[in-house]
Amino acid sequence: MSKKNTQVQSDQALAADQSEVQGEGDYRAARRYREKAEAFAASGDVESAVVEAKPRTPQERTDMDAAEQEGLSHSKAKGQ
Repeated sequence: MSKKNTQVQSDQALAADQSEVQGEGDYRAARRYREKAEAFAASGDVESAVVEAKPRTPQERTDMDAAEQEGLSHSKAKGQ
């Protein structure tokens, strides 16, 4: 196989890989997320997730509160 043929095949493989790139506005990714979120909510297992997400130590509580305040500081809806 010539060097040129190898390059063409490489370029074709790269183009095929790039056609599968998923980014912002990707409908397939949005559909997968929505389906999984709906299945989770419908499963009724939300309470265990709430318990699992609670801080385990006072330091973890402090860190979570600080992270929440940082996030809120970037929010357009202040004080919520």
